[in-house]
Amino acid sequence: MDTTPITDRDRAMAQNVSSAPSARAPPRTSAGVSYWFVKSSKRILPVLQAYEKVHGRKAHEPDPA
Repeated sequence: MDTTPITDRDRAMAQNVSSAPSARAPPRTSAGVSYWFVKSSKRILPVLQAYEKVHGRKAHEPDPA
């Protein structure tokens, strides 16, 4: 987990991930192209790193609520 403070830019990037069409309907299974893409591209995309930093979980993990 990243220990740097969460900035407004991090929150904005995390919001972009949350409002993406692939994130609106949570996947019923851990399969599919968008699930694989989100899971495998965390090292590449800074928006996914910001999402994990703000929410404390990875973007491909289900919402605990």
